[in-house]
Amino acid sequence: MSLRQKAEALRQTIDDLLVAGGDIAVPILRVVNATADWCPPLKMATSGALSILDEVKVGNDL
Repeated sequence: MSLRQKAEALRQTIDDLLVAGGDIAVPILRVVNATADWCPPLKMATSGALSILDEVKVGNDL
């Protein structure tokens, strides 16, 4: 399997995961992020995950 095929397979897997769980995961991550001031590592992790999800969504819209 070429590198291009592996990248496409990974992209498809990510797309499938976002379709399956994105509707639930994003609101939960937003709530956790909004209330995670008491735990900076958790706030950083949720912020990073939300940022990645936003970038993937923008990439899929192209």
